[in-house]
Amino acid sequence: MNAYYILLNGPPECGKSTIAREAVRILTRSGYTVKHESIAGPMKQFIANLLGLAYSSVPKDSYHDVLEETPREFLIRLSEDYLKPNYGTNFFGAALYDRTSHVSRRTIHIIDDAGFDAEIKPLPRRHVCLVRIMRPGFGYHADSRKYLPKPDWTLINDADLKKALSLTQDMVQYALSKWRMPDATKL
Repeated sequence: MNAYYILLNGPPECGKSTIAREAVRILTRSGYTVKHESIAGPMKQFIANLLGLAYSSVPKDSYHDVLEETPREFLIRLSEDYLKPNYGTNFFGAALYDRTSHVSRRTIHIIDDAGFDAEIKPLPRRHVCLVRIMRPGFGYHADSRKYLPKPDWTLINDADLKKALSLTQDMVQYALSKWRMPDATKL
């Protein structure tokens, strides 16, 4: 198996996407094959197509007439009321594994929306680095996800972007050492 996963877990707006982009930049610059992915990516693409918008321009928390709610609320409802009851609580993790595990060269997948223990169970734990991101004042009050148990690394994002990006370098180094891969700073 050539797929490895850095899973970022934290409440909305804690900086997961920013930290994921920085991890991708660090690893790519160091010669690793890296993909920034989302557990719910295919569902988010479906929403973008439905609304006639580019994937990156879908406003997650703005009400949309077509959906009759926000895209975030729609995705949560679709997930909790239809997909998980009909296909199992590990549906999203199994789908992520199916679409990422058959890579021909070693690839590190940076996942910025891990939020349920059942989602990560289909992934081989020895190839996973689970990172909890905490940001003072941010919590799960508007989201169905929660902090996952037993993270490998905890990153405190206190809104100092330079410090958070430096901590991302440390997080990447930790993941590489866990997987016994060459240190990114020495490549």
